[in-house]
Amino acid sequence: VNSGTANGTVLTNTAQIQNGPSAVDTTTVSSTQPTLTISKTDNRTTVTPGESLTYIITVQNTSTTTATNVSVGDQLPGNTTFVSASNGGTLNGQVVTWNNLTVNASSSLTLTLQATVNSSTPNGTVLTNVTQIAGGMSATDTTTVQGGTPDPNNVTIDLTDDRDPVDAGESFCYTVRVTNLNSSQLTNQTVTQTLDGDTEYQSSSQGGSHSSNIITWNSITLPANGTVTMNSCVSVDDDTDKDILSSQAFISSKSDTETTRVGDFVDGDTDCEVQSISDSPDPVAPGEEISYSIRVRNGRSGSTSTNGTSTLFDIVAFLDNDVEFLAVRGR
Repeated sequence: VNSGTANGTVLTNTAQIQNGPSAVDTTTVSSTQPTLTISKTDNRTTVTPGESLTYIITVQNTSTTTATNVSVGDQLPGNTTFVSASNGGTLNGQVVTWNNLTVNASSSLTLTLQATVNSSTPNGTVLTNVTQIAGGMSATDTTTVQGGTPDPNNVTIDLTDDRDPVDAGESFCYTVRVTNLNSSQLTNQTVTQTLDGDTEYQSSSQGGSHSSNIITWNSITLPANGTVTMNSCVSVDDDTDKDILSSQAFISSKSDTETTRVGDFVDGDTDCEVQSISDSPDPVAPGEEISYSIRVRNGRSGSTSTNGTSTLFDIVAFLDNDVEFLAVRGR
């Protein structure tokens, strides 16, 4: 029977004795299309950069008809490099193709493909490999890269000050915390901090260098899932007229901003206190002058002397009804 004979065709065969009786036989052509399925695996869930992956592709013929001239294509994942393919598979770009395959009835055909994971593949990359029978089913395999190059943007940065508010002329310090969210360390990282124009650089830890109001920390190593802390200290300009000082810290594409109030004191938010009050003379006679001395301590400067950092504030004194106010003297 010719291979192109249509399904359902009736084949009629007639035999006859010359000038005698004849006999007829009929046969109906029954054509069953092969049924193919495909599956694949690399028998692993993780891989490290530089390792090789061997993909095993199985084409199964579940019918009673042999499948011929079968084509299978495989799309290699990004971040991999082709090594070899069985059964005459050929590479074009990132696609491996097998042509003119034969899969016998009720049997299977196994194809193999080997590829190497590129050494620069970032940690956490998912390698997705797809294989398909031409005009038919497809199969997918995924493998996750572990221990590869960490993502430099997978970090956080936090900038805080150690006091707020501050006075003009005062010094205070910043803390910069950088956290690596990768499962492998980040090396040779650069952290910068931009200082407010009304502050003067004093010092920095971890070898930070200062230039033009920018502190730079070079060659920082961030441990896997770890945090590195850096500190910097500044003083506020004596003549600043700002209400808010602003500083920013940066690493890769991440940044954080910290604002610090200047001289923003309100009731209950000041370190000034009345330290003592005294009178002279004591006792006093009617009609005699009496002087009260009020001593106020500025806790922010740590001194009661007028030579230190000063803060303007109001003092209210309540006099007895039997006392007549004369004058106020202060220093």
